[in-house]
Amino acid sequence: MRPIALALLAVLACGKSDSKAPTAAQTSEPAPAAPAVATPPAGANLDPCALLTAEEVGKEFGKTVIAKKDGRHACEYALDPAEQQKALADLAQTGGARVVKNGKLEVPSALSDQLVVDVATERDAQTEDQLKKLYAKIGAAVNGAVKPEEHGLTETIEAGEEIRDVGDWAFTTNVTAVDMGAAGSTRGRLLETRQGAQRLTLSVTIAPDPGATKLDAHMAALARSAIAKLK
Repeated sequence: MRPIALALLAVLACGKSDSKAPTAAQTSEPAPAAPAVATPPAGANLDPCALLTAEEVGKEFGKTVIAKKDGRHACEYALDPAEQQKALADLAQTGGARVVKNGKLEVPSALSDQLVVDVATERDAQTEDQLKKLYAKIGAAVNGAVKPEEHGLTETIEAGEEIRDVGDWAFTTNVTAVDMGAAGSTRGRLLETRQGAQRLTLSVTIAPDPGATKLDAHMAALARSAIAKLK
């Protein structure tokens, strides 16, 4: 599911309209005698991993996560692999791939749980309405091609909820949700928000699925913290 979320982000990036400042030749103003030194726009060199700490993300979801830079304008927070290694070592000592609890076979949470949080920033002028229409267009195309019910998807790309008190505006979009019953469940969801010229996209893939409402609350809390550092 994370690849779907990343594909959506890639389409969004490609869907932006480029705006170019007129050159000296296109204006009636004379060219300066010496080239001016360009001043980077505010936030141009912003470190996305400085917007949220691994401790903040981990505390919000009750997990231990680590952060790593994912390009110039994105940061990824994922479960600490050390915990998975410890769980695997414990299973090796017991000689089985699963443990028995209350008469049921269960996979240790360190192995069954999934959490990937991506935070990306972009300086653009896309409005909330433009983004919603773009997601709706992508959703119609993907949902029509994938045939969700044939792939066990219980929810697919669709607009979620308006999020209050986050930036200039904010809303969530469901990427997809899969419920395999006892075998587990997973959800992918996006939150888009803007603070001035900076747009922030928060992408979460999580298992087990906490439900859209609860996940939105987690994402909104993280977005508020990140947006506060963009002001």
